[in-house]
Amino acid sequence: MHFRMIGRLLATLLSFHSSVKASKHPNTILPRHSHPRVEYYNGVPKIKHSARRRDLTKSGYRPISLSSHGSPHDARYSAIWVFEPIGPDFQVIHDVPKEVFDSWVERLRNRSYVLTHVTATGPEEEAIFAGVMEYDRNNTVWTLDCGIKDWVPFL
Repeated sequence: MHFRMIGRLLATLLSFHSSVKASKHPNTILPRHSHPRVEYYNGVPKIKHSARRRDLTKSGYRPISLSSHGSPHDARYSAIWVFEPIGPDFQVIHDVPKEVFDSWVERLRNRSYVLTHVTATGPEEEAIFAGVMEYDRNNTVWTLDCGIKDWVPFL
């Protein structure tokens, strides 16, 4: 059964691969029968990530994946962005220590935002964080467990 599932997944991926064509812009995928636009980058330094984040946001893209890796002093970022000019407001932060990240999360939580992406890199005492929060008009009740030892204050 497991091998059949892998075979189906592989067939699906190959089918998707054969149905896309590259656009004139590097790192953009345009399916033939629809027109979602996707931008991505992998392993870029914080300065390039910041510039791409600014440009893509201004162009109507929103992040659907975010990750970081490497040393906190030279973190590398990877992200996937999809063109969706209409949607809830979102905020992005990167390359900040835990205290700054936690403060950012609480400030936006109080304004009805929910955390949709979080990533960190480095040892606990030096870790840097990045994340995405999106406005939630439904005011979803949620919590973030990043090393919380005592849940009582949150219940």
